[in-house]
Amino acid sequence: MVNQQALNYLIEGIKKGVDISILKQKLLEAGYKEQDVKEAGDYITNLTQNRSSNSVSQNKNFIPSQNNQQTTLKQNEQTASSTNTYEQQTNLDNQNLQKSITPPSSPPVENFLQPMPTVGLQINISPAEKMGLFKKIGKSFIHPIELFEKTKEEKISPAFFYQLFISIVPFLITSILVIFLFGVILSILPAALVSAGNVIPDISATGGFSIAVSATIIGILAVLFFIINPLFIFISAVIVHLFMKLYGGSGKYRDTYKAIVYSSTPQMLFIFIPFVGIWSFILSLFGLSTYHNVSKGRTFFAILSIFILMIILFLAMYILLLYLGVNVPTGLELFGGNSTVS
Repeated sequence: MVNQQALNYLIEGIKKGVDISILKQKLLEAGYKEQDVKEAGDYITNLTQNRSSNSVSQNKNFIPSQNNQQTTLKQNEQTASSTNTYEQQTNLDNQNLQKSITPPSSPPVENFLQPMPTVGLQINISPAEKMGLFKKIGKSFIHPIELFEKTKEEKISPAFFYQLFISIVPFLITSILVIFLFGVILSILPAALVSAGNVIPDISATGGFSIAVSATIIGILAVLFFIINPLFIFISAVIVHLFMKLYGGSGKYRDTYKAIVYSSTPQMLFIFIPFVGIWSFILSLFGLSTYHNVSKGRTFFAILSIFILMIILFLAMYILLLYLGVNVPTGLELFGGNSTVS
């Protein structure tokens, strides 16, 4: 089967006056298979020969009638005159073409070959693929709309690795703080830790704290930030995506996931700063609205519906536990009241 792309290339080149041998050579240099180039060239050659033979056979089969003999003679004279004129013009055009096409690197040939398609030599990179991790972080604070617009065609994997990358900062900060606080607590605890004859060894004095406890804390936090949190985001994206669809969203699941991940940047990087989650919530409104092509009002009510549903489910579970006679903590113990409801 003839390669249509190579065939179109040869046809366009011939129309522009480029020699077919030069066109074939350029196709080979661009990475086309030799068999495809040969088949395309043979196809054009056969097509030209068939047209020529059909034209000759039509002239041979034409027999003028006796009544129109004079008219036919005049037509033949006109045809011959036109043919001579055409041949002269063709010879003149061929001479001009040979002068302009002889060197392969002449401007007419190169200008034509420049925009033609190639095989495997040129890759179009979308703006999302050009945007690096640090640039995305900056855009999330300065130009969040631009971040969402330029990542519309992005797949889910760049957002996933981005989420892991920005999790490094809170992981390190939390690990340092927890280890430091735990060490301080152990160092100031009095001997009262020894109760009922059970002696709690002073592992800080033996150096075991820095190895055993620190490794345990780091391991727990690593699981929390790099396994549990990503799974939580995937599950949350499913719920948010369903509600965005209910409110007329047109995006895909990956769009919902990207909106959640990129909007969480401030909250992840400044995890201990109060109210920074409000900025992440606002970013999520912009992100979901941009990815799903819906208004920010619809996006707000979609997220609000999720919170309402969560409250309803929590209350329903609480009432069910009470109905089953399970002792349920009420939180009244914080104010000196009873701690359970039976």
